Formats: sequence, C-alpha cells, structure tokens
Amino acid sequence: QNHAWHPSNYSRKFLGLVTLQEALSHSLNLATINLSDQLGFEKIYQSLSDMGFKNLPKDLSIVLGSFAISPIEAAEKYSLFSNYGTMLKPMLIESITNQQNDVKTFTPIETKKITSKEQAFLTLSVLMNAVENGTGRLARIKGLEIAGKTGTSNNNIDAWFIGFTPTLQSVIWFGRDDNTPISKGATGGVVSAPVYSHFMRNILAIEPSLKRKFDVPKGLRKEIVDKIPYYQ
Repeated sequence: QNHAWHPSNYSRKFLGLVTLQEALSHSLNLATINLSDQLGFEKIYQSLSDMGFKNLPKDLSIVLGSFAISPIEAAEKYSLFSNYGTMLKPMLIESITNQQNDVKTFTPIETKKITSKEQAFLTLSVLMNAVENGTGRLARIKGLEIAGKTGTSNNNIDAWFIGFTPTLQSVIWFGRDDNTPISKGATGGVVSAPVYSHFMRNILAIEPSLKRKFDVPKGLRKEIVDKIPYYQ
C-alpha cells in the first residue's frame, strides 16, 4: 500500500523564505526539499551515487537522509569538507607494534577529489554556522572553530552529530540495537552534540596546542550580515 509523503520541519513550523545557510544551520527540511526539487532529483541522485552512497531509494526523501549509513561511512563522506574537497577513506588501524617494538604504520591511500577547495570551504563555513548559531550549539567550545551537523531520524530513532575542527573529525551516534525510539526529544543537537563537546574538551586538555582556526582559501572573503558571518 502506497502512502503519501508529507515532509515538514522538525518544529512543524513554516518559516517562509530563508537562505541556504539558515536552512542547513537550523535543519529546515522544507527549504532543503524545495532547493533539491529545483536542482533536479536525477542530478542529485547521480551525484550521491558517484560519491559512493549505496542502496539509495529513488525518491526525494534521500535529500533528508532517508537511507541508512554507518558512522564510518558518514565520516568518509564528511571528509570531503574537512579535507577541503578531497574525500578520504577512513582506516580502523593506524599502526601495529610487534613484540620487538617494530612499528608498521598505515596511511590512507584511497582518496577522491569531489570539488574545489573554495566550494568545499563554502559548505564548511555553513557547517561552522550550524555549530555557532544553529542546531549544533551545544557542541560549541570557546576559542575553537568547529564545523558540524546534527541529524535526527523519524521518531527519534537515531541521533547524530558529525563535527570537525581544523585537525580532527569525529562522529557521534546514538541509537538502540532494536531500532526503537531513544526517547522523546532525543535529537542530535540535544543528545549527541554535548558528547562531542565533552570529547573535544578532553582532547584539548591533552593537546592544548591543537590548531584552533580553519584556513580560508585564497579568493574567498568574509562578510557579516545581521551579525551572521557569510563567505563568498
């Protein structure tokens, strides 16, 4: 039996015309759907397939993340932003030391250039705003630039936060083994973002010299509109 799809914003409110930065920063589903419809579903579907996403349903709900991926897959896809346009395949093992203290190190060798540094940074800057002024506010750490995105599936079954600094990317996921709802109000911004913040504060305590600010590619400039930073 087919059921009609009735997408809405998480808040159930309609906010009218908004910028793309506002839409992504505040996880506004309707603006994302409208933009995707204008760009063309087939173009988006092909782009996602080219990036390596598997088992994509052939409907517009994919632009809201209606398909399943693992945390390590999410880390791989987000690496195109944290690595300024080049996607990097994560590795579970960094090094192995044997009984003779011989060390075998492994470095990621599978990379794929997706877009330019400038284009990647424009999206990165939007993700920074999502942390500073949007749904990822509970991930903020004073003095450290963080880019990230919250995610919450239907009925609060999954709660995500994917965040990265200039040197470190992390994925936080909450969910139950039986795929039942976590609890009412368990969103990525409320549940996962604070865990990311706690983790990064501990990292900073260990490595206080960690790089704090992202590099801005040449040719881009920053402007402030209504106290909100925009790059172009």
